[in-house]
Amino acid sequence: TLGALDLSASDGRDVRAVLRQPKRCALLVYLALAGSEQFRRRDTVVALFWPERDGSSTRALRQALTFLRRELGVGIVATRGEEEIGLEPGAVSIDVREFERSCDTGNHADAFALYRGDFLDGFFYPMPDRRSSIFSSASAHADAVDAVSREQIASPTASGSAPARSA
Repeated sequence: TLGALDLSASDGRDVRAVLRQPKRCALLVYLALAGSEQFRRRDTVVALFWPERDGSSTRALRQALTFLRRELGVGIVATRGEEEIGLEPGAVSIDVREFERSCDTGNHADAFALYRGDFLDGFFYPMPDRRSSIFSSASAHADAVDAVSREQIASPTASGSAPARSA
């Protein structure tokens, strides 16, 4: 997510327990970044999140998915057969993807409004270098924000002033 990691349920339920489980939270972000159209193979997810484990890796993934289903509710985590996992279409929105869509369509005002800080700012999940690439979109977002900021400053709003930007 852009800025500090936040998670809320559309029905108002408290889902902050997910934020207190860094690996499970990282798994949710990974699946959300893939989008609801993209399922991930279980063996790939196990290799990314539990490479140090022996035969218990599959069980660890199963436990993580059970936890996410319990905390987030029915209709969020999806499976396709026995080998693929993902998120149900429309069940989760993530500001990073909304930001990208706004940039891609040239709607820089919306992109600027969505940007609340660096990608996963303040979130720590210890990952060896080979796994850090699953969240590597931060620099691309920073470049897009710079471009959006320049356009917002160059094109004053209807009131005649550029939007304020805090440091």
